[in-house]
Amino acid sequence: IGKGNGTTHNSYWDIDKSGQNTSAGGYGRTTSEMTYPYDQETYVGWDFVYRWLEDGQQENDGYPYLLRAPCDCIIAPPFTGGTGEPGDPWQITYAWQLAQVAGYLNDHFVLVADIDLGQSPWNEGEGWVPLGAHLYEFTGSFSGLYNGQNYTISNLTINRPEEYCIGLFGAAWCASFDNVTLLNISVRGRSETGSLCGRINGVQYINSYVTDCYSEGTITVSPGLNRLYIGGLVGVLFGPGEISDCHTEVDIVGYVGESIGGIIGHAGQSDGIINNSTSSGDISGDIDVGGVAGSIQNSTISNCFSIGGVSGSIKIGGLTGMSVAGSYIWNSYATGQVTGDESVGGLVGDKEGGHILYSYSIGEVNQGVP
Repeated sequence: IGKGNGTTHNSYWDIDKSGQNTSAGGYGRTTSEMTYPYDQETYVGWDFVYRWLEDGQQENDGYPYLLRAPCDCIIAPPFTGGTGEPGDPWQITYAWQLAQVAGYLNDHFVLVADIDLGQSPWNEGEGWVPLGAHLYEFTGSFSGLYNGQNYTISNLTINRPEEYCIGLFGAAWCASFDNVTLLNISVRGRSETGSLCGRINGVQYINSYVTDCYSEGTITVSPGLNRLYIGGLVGVLFGPGEISDCHTEVDIVGYVGESIGGIIGHAGQSDGIINNSTSSGDISGDIDVGGVAGSIQNSTISNCFSIGGVSGSIKIGGLTGMSVAGSYIWNSYATGQVTGDESVGGLVGDKEGGHILYSYSIGEVNQGVP
């Protein structure tokens, strides 16, 4: 600063590059102190999680650069490689790069290494910040498969019991996910909550797809009103879309909430398909609780099974808690114990419409048992 009044805090200039030893504000640092790895007395208090990026790859000559957000400019994309196009997705190697997807919600991504989110800041406080949200949905594609190797994301931790659209991704629109493996998840949300994505929307002729994905761990539903659409993988699917060849080993605990399922909480409105997928976790809720889906409307479950226990109060089923008009269940079965107070079935708790074909259940059914 050549001349000025007011205050200047936590701001710096490079003495070596500028050739200036004095300034009307700020703090002078050498090039070595300002470039990666940064001196502990430089960039004090800066937000290197959501605002700034450490330039460990020397994309900006070692100086920090901005995470892309509305109205921000960024010198270089914060990914290992790629262009973000369908045939050349951004490559993600580190946890901090995964977090940067939030600034590129229309692009395409692939993991090129295993990611561990069990580290600061993503395992502290409220934990991971879901990628995308209502009105700011993810619309691209995300894959865990690269050069024949399936990479994993472990220790996803989210503790946001009063928030909607909770998961690794918060909300997606006409997006696709494939070969995403989530290990040791610990997720707590209010509504539209799943380990992979809280809410997925599709529109006519443009489906959303979830393919060959796996999740294991625990989802907890906290007591309170309006606890809706909780799924082991996806919270809710609205509009055309398909979940296929997926498996969950997710326990859903809390004994509260409506439309709770081992794979998906609710598939509704039109043309939702859950195909060739399985659930082996124990699922609990209050109303519309099922081993695969909590509830389905104008949607289809085919070639699926559940082997975990299912428990709740009303409309409790080994495969789905409630099936309404326009829904189909084909070639599916459930083997786990089912326990509830009212409308309890080994396969479906409450069939308000739709069709069931070539399916069976063999689990013990307990209705009205304390």
